[in-house]
Amino acid sequence: MPSTLDSEPLITLDEAAALIPSRRKNTKSKTISVNTLWRYAQVGYRGVRLETVIDIGGARCTSLAAIERFRRRIAAGDSIAQEATHVN
Repeated sequence: MPSTLDSEPLITLDEAAALIPSRRKNTKSKTISVNTLWRYAQVGYRGVRLETVIDIGGARCTSLAAIERFRRRIAAGDSIAQEATHVN
C-alpha cells in the first residue's frame, strides 16, 4: 500500500520546523527545532510517529497534512489517557 505522503506536497523538516511555533516561552527561537521533528519521526511522541519520507538527495521530508495528522493523533491519545485516569 503506498504511503499517504506519496500524493501530498512535501516539505523538508527544516521548512516544517520554520512553520511550527515553539511552545517554550523562555527561548530565543520562535519556532521548534528541526531536531524535535527528527525525534518525532524516529522515536515518536507519546507513541505516535511523524510520517516522513526520504526525498531525492537524501533530505527527510514530511507534509503539512502529515503534521496535522500527527497533531490530531497526539491530541486523541491525550483525551483517552485523561478519560482513563479520571476518577468520579
